[in-house]
Amino acid sequence: VEIFIRANSGGTTLNKSDLMFTLLTSEWEEADVEMEDFLTEINDNGRFNFNRDFVLKTAMSVLDQGAKYDVDKLRKPEVRKAIIDNWAGISESIKFVKDQVVEKTFIRSGKALLSYNALIPLVYFHYHYKSSWVKITPIKIYLLRSLLAGAFSGQPDSLIDKINASIKQHKSFDRKAIFKIVESAGKS
Repeated sequence: VEIFIRANSGGTTLNKSDLMFTLLTSEWEEADVEMEDFLTEINDNGRFNFNRDFVLKTAMSVLDQGAKYDVDKLRKPEVRKAIIDNWAGISESIKFVKDQVVEKTFIRSGKALLSYNALIPLVYFHYHYKSSWVKITPIKIYLLRSLLAGAFSGQPDSLIDKINASIKQHKSFDRKAIFKIVESAGKS
């Protein structure tokens, strides 16, 4: 895997998710099949455009590894093991949130979802506080405000991490606290 990464990072153009996924498949042989099946399922026959990048970024966020794409994170055996061991819960939370977005908001396809990154805090909340999901304030207000403000455009990694930290601190999806974080990032 290390030889593949070094050879291809200087030659064939690969994106970070290709490199990160290669590390993951070194210990999880079914990863490629599992990921493709999962993406086919959540993309609803092309209505959405979820990809490996989103799934890996979400997995890293959910496991408190930060949203920033960094190949070095997956070089750690304990991180790869955590993704493998928690794959069922991570994929369940992603699918649940996507289904909730379709059922309870104005978003029926990827064309109306200006930033898939806006879903990561929702997935984080569902994964860690599943039983509290019923207490969540309407997600359509969060999505409408954050998508219209372009909160997750540009470099969203630190914003995602701050929102996830707020969720962890409050053990809730405190919309007011989240919007304060968004506003402090200059996205009113």
